[in-house]
Amino acid sequence: MRILMNFVFVGWAAMGPLCADAHSDGCDAAMRNLLQLGGEEAATFEVLSTRAFSACPASAQTFYNVGLASSSAGRNKDALDLFDRALKLEDLPNIRSARGKIELELGDTQRGKEDLEAALKQDPTNQVALQNLGLLLSRAGDQASATTLLKRALAGNPSDSATCLNLGIAYTRGKDLEQAKATYVQCLKETPNFTEAHRNLAAVLLELGDFAGCQAHLERASALLPKDVEILKELAGIYGETKTFTKQEEVLKRALKLAPGDGRIMLQLGVALQSQEKYGESDILLSGLVGKEPKNVSALIALGWAQIELKKYRYAESTLKAALAIEPKNVIARNDLGVMYLRCKQFAQAQEAFDHVLKIAPGNANARKNLEILKPKK
Repeated sequence: MRILMNFVFVGWAAMGPLCADAHSDGCDAAMRNLLQLGGEEAATFEVLSTRAFSACPASAQTFYNVGLASSSAGRNKDALDLFDRALKLEDLPNIRSARGKIELELGDTQRGKEDLEAALKQDPTNQVALQNLGLLLSRAGDQASATTLLKRALAGNPSDSATCLNLGIAYTRGKDLEQAKATYVQCLKETPNFTEAHRNLAAVLLELGDFAGCQAHLERASALLPKDVEILKELAGIYGETKTFTKQEEVLKRALKLAPGDGRIMLQLGVALQSQEKYGESDILLSGLVGKEPKNVSALIALGWAQIELKKYRYAESTLKAALAIEPKNVIARNDLGVMYLRCKQFAQAQEAFDHVLKIAPGNANARKNLEILKPKK
């Protein structure tokens, strides 16, 4: 299972309350209506932003607040322009960090980094700057600096789930799995239904060999998002690791209903069926997959094995040779072809196949074991 790296940009809640200009009641009301709007339709946003500009003075705080609302509504370029105008009037750390965050989201990494660093010089406790600069450094591979900043941010706001997740990811990237584990556990104490934290903790626990813990957190994540196909795939993976094949089959069939025709799910299900000796069902499923993806070597190999177990040797030979035509050095396909010849009592062809495997991979245990089986039969 892969360790998730789903960094979360800091939300605008970390910016704190509205700036403290002595606005009129009409200004405060207009601004609050705008900030509470979220991602409503464009026409409504235009009306409320116009009202805010009409009711409020043309100050840095006004441009800043409308910029926050613009970003919340998905208008990042408008927000960037508004933050630029605010900074021309007054250089405050909350405005500079807001602009840095938007620049990161728009892909201007250098300017974003410069703004976030400048905000921290002005105010070393600025949450948005700590969080987003930490995120940026972690993505760039500097986990030591990232964790330092993110720990400072989390100390200032222990309930911030996005920062907690990003700190866990930084620890994971730095290969400090025990700290990552402890951080994700802390995230879940603050936010028990945080799906990404459950998934990331599951991945760390798998790396640490705690299959039961991994399974428990993936089951929780799946209960929170029952139609998330990626979570179902991950859950099926851990069921396979723990040899809980009935549950693995059930989960993969649910996933396939949600994503019909998904080749990865079909392959995973085909192999899961073979683990329960349901070779006929596997044959049908994987034949359909190979029909759609004739160059899918993994599917061809899995199908070939189902056909061997069903004693459909002629089909198995054709299927495995098709895999080898694509990947001539694939030792699994070559070894399975040798097994097929062995079962058909074609001992010379079996010997040739196993010898071929050992030329490619001299330490291959399966080929050596099969050659031992072959010896008394020659």
